[in-house]
Amino acid sequence: MKFPGKRFITVLALVPALSTAGWANCPGPGCPSSPRSSISGAIIGGIIGAGVINRGDRNSTSSRSLATQRSAKQVQTALNLFGFDAGTVDGALGKKSRAAIAQYQTALGEEATGNLTPIQRRVLITSYNRVQAAGDDTARLFAQNPQAAIGFLSVSNHELREQVVATASVQPVPSPATLPIFSIGDATSESIRDHCSKVSVITQANGGFATNATEADPETVLGEQFCQARVRVISQAQEIIAQIPQMSPDQVATSCQTLEPAMQGFVTKLPRIAPEEMQQDLSEFVDRSGQTRDQMRGTGIVCLGVGYQQDNAKLALSANMLLFGVGERAYGELIAYQLLSGLGIKSNSEQAAAWYRSTLSTSESGTTQALFQDKDRSELMRKAAFRLEEEQQAD
Repeated sequence: MKFPGKRFITVLALVPALSTAGWANCPGPGCPSSPRSSISGAIIGGIIGAGVINRGDRNSTSSRSLATQRSAKQVQTALNLFGFDAGTVDGALGKKSRAAIAQYQTALGEEATGNLTPIQRRVLITSYNRVQAAGDDTARLFAQNPQAAIGFLSVSNHELREQVVATASVQPVPSPATLPIFSIGDATSESIRDHCSKVSVITQANGGFATNATEADPETVLGEQFCQARVRVISQAQEIIAQIPQMSPDQVATSCQTLEPAMQGFVTKLPRIAPEEMQQDLSEFVDRSGQTRDQMRGTGIVCLGVGYQQDNAKLALSANMLLFGVGERAYGELIAYQLLSGLGIKSNSEQAAAWYRSTLSTSESGTTQALFQDKDRSELMRKAAFRLEEEQQAD
């Protein structure tokens, strides 16, 4: 077969100094097997928990910069939820609350002034409301994995700032007094961000995330797990990007854009060839790249996070396939869901079922290959995927 060119090799060397081999089966930050010690200075999450001491200390009532006590309490409650210790929720933004605000600003990569700007406050409160809508499981996830909270805030920050820019750039255009025109044609592929927002609404209506003990629609189960995985993948990528020398996050993101055209040939074949054949083709491509598998793995992890953060479903799909090609079969579940839901590629439920079957099949050791090394999650995913395939066959 003919392999894509090597014009993207630069991006494949984004993380040559990082050992990522141990991240394969546990790409979520905070997993026991995550080799944080192998990444110089990878203590990003330390900022979050640095002040989690003396939570009972009350803030000084001498400083109130927000309009009302209720508004201040909202800020303190949200800060505490995301791991920035504002102390007692008393509506008084004292030294402890200011320090928590500064930590929050640092996490967003912005100047730590201790005073919220309007957009920073909007991001914080909107993110808090989204977590509340998602249910207690998300809050527990953040408590267990502080980096997941950082990733969630970063995504919200990016989304809301994009909305502000888009709103500001819209100019009213006079329209002639004519009959309305409605175009009928192929709809634009739904964005991952919008898709996960809809999943969150369903989760809220169901009273929380589906578990092995509850009966839930299989597509709902798979959607919830995909959207949670998206947040964790973004967080993990941000942690690695922070350690890449002499490259800013924007430069890394720009480099990742070369991955999509390089993988286009494989993406085009995705709807029509079996996962096993695809892995063989991808593995040969990796071997011919001139890069080590660890370098390719690191690139895949970074660019996958960039793709999901930028809401670029095609880039995310390309990165998932690169990871699948270096032997990280667990990422096949993300490929399967994008096929199932038509995210970055035309929906193909039959092929999605084949990818789920290949990825989530129980191995000889009795374990299921799935992300995050979570036995309950693996079993939940496996049951949902197989039930979905049974429903499709019944139809």
